[in-house]
Amino acid sequence: MTINHTSISRRSFLQFAFAGSAALFAANMLDGCSSSGSGASEDKSAARSICFVEVVENDAFVAMQEGFKDELAAQGFTNVTYEVKNAQGDTSTLNQIASQLKTESYDLIVPIATPAAQAVTNAELDTPVVFISVADPVAAGVMSSLDTPDKGATGTSNDLPVDEVYAFGTELYPAAANGACGILYCSGEANAVSGAEKMHAHLDELGVECIERTVTNSSECQQAATALAQQCSCIYVPVDSVVQSAMTLVTAAALESGVPVFGSDPVMAASGALCSVAVGNATIGAASADMGGAPIILETLSSQEMDMTYPQEVVNNVLGYLRSGHTVRQAAEKFGVSPSIAAQWRRTYDGKLKDVPPIKYNILKRW
Repeated sequence: MTINHTSISRRSFLQFAFAGSAALFAANMLDGCSSSGSGASEDKSAARSICFVEVVENDAFVAMQEGFKDELAAQGFTNVTYEVKNAQGDTSTLNQIASQLKTESYDLIVPIATPAAQAVTNAELDTPVVFISVADPVAAGVMSSLDTPDKGATGTSNDLPVDEVYAFGTELYPAAANGACGILYCSGEANAVSGAEKMHAHLDELGVECIERTVTNSSECQQAATALAQQCSCIYVPVDSVVQSAMTLVTAAALESGVPVFGSDPVMAASGALCSVAVGNATIGAASADMGGAPIILETLSSQEMDMTYPQEVVNNVLGYLRSGHTVRQAAEKFGVSPSIAAQWRRTYDGKLKDVPPIKYNILKRW
């Protein structure tokens, strides 16, 4: 694990880049899809479409998208059309966007951060989903287990070590440890709630008083920060797309009272926070593309054998074998089809046969 301390400015703009700290959940979604003896052809230059979904736009999300795109391009996917659907900070709009995706024909859906990932997985789409930067996928309900995701989605997590945040912030500004620590977050974001709970628990262990203040939208952030700054000697902002979108106002309000802000994203440091402990946004975007299985999914979608016709008996045998807990590769080898076509059958029939379980992904955790 490498920790880089990068100076942004002399006064208080310091970034704590912690690019290797995310738990990267890599999905081998279609196990061995390109190793079939059937000679499936994969054309990386074929036209494909990918849709990013976000609750709000901010610089961090833009960097994640660029990291994702760059990684796919580096792997040879050069003919990809990208679209971004932005809910403008409105949860009902976000849910509407997710629901509308059922009738749209994207090859891959990429929700960014917890609110978007929740909306997309709750919509139960047939299209494969690879999310970016969900702090706690299980707590957010995006999957029931990190070992066997069960809601048609996989991706990367940006869970952060809160003890490092507080230690680094108070090292830079020792007076921050002289009083209470405030936590400012959006009560409607599961990742923010989880991050606040972790910091609160850590502060309890240290014997530091903790004062929380929540917001429901970005327009409330400045006032909340002003109130916290009058009660605390420092303010912590967890991973939170709502507060981050108003970060400049938050840090300005805190600095008026001489109170530093400890962040959880490089963009927060660039927006006036004293420091941040963060996963590199472009890095985690690229990791989602590379390790989240996107190339494997897209290669499978381009397989020419999707037009082949198999006897229904073969289809039923493959589905039954998958249903009993075997992997795509095992089913393909047993019944003489390629892994890519076996995976395609599972995606096709999952929504039609109640007794066929959702796709299960093999997860690799890396630190």
